[in-house]
Amino acid sequence: MSNPAIGAIGGALPSSRPDSSVALSHQVSFDAALDEARTSVSKTSAPKKTFAYANTPIHQRPISEPEPDHTTVLPEGSDPSVVSSWWGTLSTETRQDLIANHTDELGKLRGLPAEDIDKINRKRVNLDIARDQERLWEIPNEIQALKNAMPSGEAGRDGVNYQEKIRALKDEQSRLRGELSIAKKIHIQMEMLDSQGGSEAYLLTYDPADDGRFAVALGNPDTAHNIGVLVPGVSHDAKKEDGIGSQFPTVTQGLSLFHQMNFEGQPNAKNSIIVWMGADMPDNIPAGINGTYGDSRHGAQALKEDVTGYEVARTNPHSHITLIGHSYGSYMASVAIHENGLRVDDLVVVGSPGVDGTNATELGSQGHVWAARAKGDDVVPQGWLADSEPTDRNFGAITFSTEGAEGHGAYLDNGTQSLVNIARISTGKTGDVVTRVPDEYGTIFFKDNADITRQWKTSQVFQVLK
Repeated sequence: MSNPAIGAIGGALPSSRPDSSVALSHQVSFDAALDEARTSVSKTSAPKKTFAYANTPIHQRPISEPEPDHTTVLPEGSDPSVVSSWWGTLSTETRQDLIANHTDELGKLRGLPAEDIDKINRKRVNLDIARDQERLWEIPNEIQALKNAMPSGEAGRDGVNYQEKIRALKDEQSRLRGELSIAKKIHIQMEMLDSQGGSEAYLLTYDPADDGRFAVALGNPDTAHNIGVLVPGVSHDAKKEDGIGSQFPTVTQGLSLFHQMNFEGQPNAKNSIIVWMGADMPDNIPAGINGTYGDSRHGAQALKEDVTGYEVARTNPHSHITLIGHSYGSYMASVAIHENGLRVDDLVVVGSPGVDGTNATELGSQGHVWAARAKGDDVVPQGWLADSEPTDRNFGAITFSTEGAEGHGAYLDNGTQSLVNIARISTGKTGDVVTRVPDEYGTIFFKDNADITRQWKTSQVFQVLK
């Protein structure tokens, strides 16, 4: 999809402050967002509240006069259920004050309602764009000032190591450029979703650091009867997904599944799909299986904590939650369940290069673990990531038809039986799923990383991705 933002914010960052007459030309101008963000940045603390009887002895105060509210934000890493309970005790005014003045702290908590965390995270995106851009305008001048002041040799008489300071500034510049790029990409994703209609979009997770963390809900998960959490495969994170000016492919797949769920589900049932890119995904399968990479564990823990946050924020405690993992995402999802204790109603794995666990009962209750592979998907039979192949008949998952899908990336394409079946599973209509006979090839695995790399580089998928 073409987007006028490409020319406006997709190019190289300026090395010095641009002329004020140059305007950003995105369809939703950044100017207003940046002005609002800069105003927020300048606020270092919440407005001090006055208490009518602050100087009056307690025994002389009217009984009806409330005590002052000394609310503080819970620390990062707090249990999502504790966060949810705490937030529920706050007044509307207190919530608004916290959102206005403690945006960054709130954005790191799990368990807040979707509508509130969406407001918080969208504001954080705008704040980061403003702060990063301002800092990137300042750094070149600071570097030049150091160069001008730098005497001959590494250090001056004052003991200052100018080269070290310049290197630190350049490292900061590189980091901020990456974070600014991710923030702008996510800003555009949300604007595009808002403009398309057909679903309300909620920015549930946002973190621009490293390769970024991003999760968006299509439809409100707090009030939904059915919630699907879609976990993509290698190279699908906020940094590696398609660049500025186009919709993330994983978001496009999420929209297809969301609309299919609305078609397949019960009348008047509310549905939500959460597109989860909350981990730094490896660039390819060999990187993922390398024991030093380890993000299947790190990402699995983040997935478990995020989904737990979605669960406790629900106002519909009986909603049906389906975890859908594609490719490497299926392995990460299985680790989240098998090793990190995540519990969901149904698990769906497609195009899986292997899962954690020796059989389906280790990943879910009987009849609630589903697996599929499409024609021409040469990732599946290799068993690259684990020695358990979920579509094998000995594993015990229910296998379903993928008619119309071909290759590794077509499982959620419109018009495929796999899309229909996943939508039916996600809406609890499992009796309508078109099943197929499990595979007969048995478990296949390789002995070492060299063998894995050799098989990967000769595969059809590698030839496409490279």
